[in-house]
Amino acid sequence: MNLAISLLKETRYAEPKKLLRDALAVQRRTLGLDDRDVAASLYQLAVIDGHQGKNDEAFALLRDSINHGLPVEVRNGIGTDPDLDPLHADSRFNALVAETKKS
Repeated sequence: MNLAISLLKETRYAEPKKLLRDALAVQRRTLGLDDRDVAASLYQLAVIDGHQGKNDEAFALLRDSINHGLPVEVRNGIGTDPDLDPLHADSRFNALVAETKKS
């Protein structure tokens, strides 16, 4: 997971995406679906998809992470997370931010 995040900061998306998917499979199997580490992996995959212009996938992953253990402090910071800047132009982004503030 840490290696994937480091590679992501270098805007190398293919490698961290594979690492995160592999980590997610192990996390889901060992930690269950509603774990903060599972949610963090989903969130990072959403970041990658957002940077790759795959907004539908990114929003699905963000919702999944929110619904399955994403910590409140991370949820509350979605609107200002610079990693999600590519999604700001999508009308669904403001709706998602509003939803996170309600829950």
